[in-house]
Amino acid sequence: MPHGLRSNIRRCCTLTGVPFLLAFALALTVSCADSSSGTGPADGTAPPAEAALLGSFLYYTGSASLEERIAGADVIAKVRLRSVSSGAEFREIVKDGDLKHIGALEHRFEVLEYLKGTGDGELLAVVNELVDQETAERAAEAGAALLARRDARWDSREAIVFLWDGIRQKDRYILGSVTTEYGYFGDYYTIASFRHQRWLPAASDGGRESGVSGRFLLDARADAGAGGTYRQSGSVPTITLAAMKAKIAEIEREAVAGDGSEAYRDCLYEKYKWEREVSYFKEGKDGDYFYKRHDQATASGLPAETQVYTAIQAGYMLQKHGETEPRGYGEFVLRGRDEDLFHARWPGVAKTARPLPDGEYKFYYSYRPQEYVICDAHPEEEMKRHEVFVTVTAPAGTVHEAFFDPVTVGTAVGADGSNGVLKPVEFTVGGTATTMQDLKWENGSVVLTLSPYTALTGVAIDFIALDGSVTFSLHSKDATADSAAGTLTWAVESAPWQAGDKLMLRIREGVAAP
Repeated sequence: MPHGLRSNIRRCCTLTGVPFLLAFALALTVSCADSSSGTGPADGTAPPAEAALLGSFLYYTGSASLEERIAGADVIAKVRLRSVSSGAEFREIVKDGDLKHIGALEHRFEVLEYLKGTGDGELLAVVNELVDQETAERAAEAGAALLARRDARWDSREAIVFLWDGIRQKDRYILGSVTTEYGYFGDYYTIASFRHQRWLPAASDGGRESGVSGRFLLDARADAGAGGTYRQSGSVPTITLAAMKAKIAEIEREAVAGDGSEAYRDCLYEKYKWEREVSYFKEGKDGDYFYKRHDQATASGLPAETQVYTAIQAGYMLQKHGETEPRGYGEFVLRGRDEDLFHARWPGVAKTARPLPDGEYKFYYSYRPQEYVICDAHPEEEMKRHEVFVTVTAPAGTVHEAFFDPVTVGTAVGADGSNGVLKPVEFTVGGTATTMQDLKWENGSVVLTLSPYTALTGVAIDFIALDGSVTFSLHSKDATADSAAGTLTWAVESAPWQAGDKLMLRIREGVAAP
């Protein structure tokens, strides 16, 4: 079941006198229906798109896409409503064993055709209230209030409904939820819903759409004419039954192309859900809140594995799980221009992959829970939520710093600016701009070629290893200068570096002349 946390539900029907335990998603329950009818007035009031925080899991993040509803449904059926009744039940929260009473509605549908899943010719679909009541009596009153206030405009029409098999009872499913706790009636399931729309009525007021030519509403508009028929064909989005079947088949192929498992299907649901939420924040007024820039600072030449970024959840993860990363916890992801220069590590930090020269570095940090890894349910924009800028500052007296990754160049071990392992290559010393053409060791000598040539008087070149230590230094006072060739040459008995090393080069001034 692709809907997160689970709890145990105990039905409070007194006909059997025996509690019945059912696994179910948090905040969704089964109902104990009574015989009251459901023909109350339609409210139709929907919160604005920028609805305030309604609870820990009720923050508005846009309307669910059709793909999300299809992937999240265990059963999709073309139906005709027979009756609606209200009732009360309670649920047992697994975490602490408390019993919570809630009101609910039970819809009895005649099944005209199953579009996803199978079953009998009749099924029951439950809608519950998201508000806990103190007693079963109060919950029953809440259920009756839901019945009186429910949107009944679509009851006469054939419809396509998206149902969850959260109750684990034959032909009994979950349709949705409603809430009255925050001062309005939030319709969570009909076409008038501002977020879910799991009840798509036929586009005509006749209520009967037969064959593949039947059209069903994808949106509810306030400009409907008398009897609920829209004045202008195509004035609102609709979908044909054939197109709905094709979309369902497309998503099923996607699931089967994975491994077809329940975990993979759950991941697809979360993928579409996540895409919707990311898109909403990206395009809406909350974009500045959603995207965060993190500015960090560190010194150049520090050892690899120097920590440069700590995610906001790292402390919590460390406190909850300890130093050792739990198996199957998920994965940290770094993307962006300089992603190869950093590593993401438990419990939510980024560390350097090597000593860094002076400059500004950028990467995106994100974390992907294990349940999202299986189908790569990680929207591209989600990966860019946290943009990290790392400013690296060299110590006083530094002329230039660069990456130096030696390679085999002919018979020599060295690097040049064209093969990408000596960078950056341009720098200024003594007011003169120059470029390192190549740096190599061959036949007992280290040769640095500069263009235009400069003597580099009074400087030293340090080579810094992964652990931050200076493994080798070349002093300008010890070099043989050849201005015509544009080279500085040092006599060295053995190769100071090998192909494949990852070094950092630092040119510093203040070294005494010979």
